[in-house]
Amino acid sequence: MCTETDTKVIDPEFAFYGPMGFDLGALFANLAMNYLSQDGHEKLKGDRLDYKEWILQTIDETWNKFESKFIDLWKNNQNGDAYTINFFENDEEKFLIEQKKYLSNIFNDSIGFAGAKIIRRIFGFAHNIDFDWIEDDKKRAVCELKSAKLGIEMILNSKSFANIEALTSRLKIFDKHEIDL
Repeated sequence: MCTETDTKVIDPEFAFYGPMGFDLGALFANLAMNYLSQDGHEKLKGDRLDYKEWILQTIDETWNKFESKFIDLWKNNQNGDAYTINFFENDEEKFLIEQKKYLSNIFNDSIGFAGAKIIRRIFGFAHNIDFDWIEDDKKRAVCELKSAKLGIEMILNSKSFANIEALTSRLKIFDKHEIDL
């Protein structure tokens, strides 16, 4: 549910307390599948390019804003005793290294969870409407295959995605793959 100033996500059948990367991964997966489905929805060649670029920007901005806000909250709202500067002998540089490492782990988890969600949405019972609404069976199969291959790579090689730009770059590469069925 979205308004101009607020977003609420309610999905109680999947409610659980788990790794932070799960929710980010779910969002990245849905955006990636939407991106890779666009060729199947084209009426004219290239008529979805602006929308596809917006999706890539949304992926970049989501992670970059999450990372920035996470660090800000970590630095300025230290409630509790986990990861305070005191554990690093008041060494700001060591503290920043640990923050980077921690966020890198969240990011890699997000990539892996995104890959798993892509696979589940293509081959499981809860299909993705972005693919289901593609009328041409061959186009739909190509879009799903590109997404499945990306999902597999994300699961097997999550740590090879060094940053969010690596994900958007891989999306562009998979989008350009020629697949002949």
